[in-house]
Amino acid sequence: MRYRRFDDFVASDFFRRSEWVKEYGVRIYVRKPVVALHSADFEIANAEADKPGNGGFTKFLDEYEQKYRFLHENVMNERLLAYLLRRGYRQVGQADGLGLPTLIHASCWHYYDGERK
Repeated sequence: MRYRRFDDFVASDFFRRSEWVKEYGVRIYVRKPVVALHSADFEIANAEADKPGNGGFTKFLDEYEQKYRFLHENVMNERLLAYLLRRGYRQVGQADGLGLPTLIHASCWHYYDGERK
């Protein structure tokens, strides 16, 4: 399978809401939000590192958080959860104790927050 870079996905003119992209030793499944449930620019639904712990995902975030805000959906890895919290993301969802944690960039609004500010 041939992967595009994240910049190519962002710049694409045709309607493709989600896609696997490849950056710095990590493949990331990203989506463009279509429903106004939050104000993040992109949703990260999955990530697979060639070598976990090698810094690929950190490098991706260091580059693209300067331009875009992300929502990380259903974080299964406890180490990743702690890392994103240290990075300034906040947990939304899982209010009833069901499901996996979802984290959003601290500057974003999420429908769990109530009225939009």
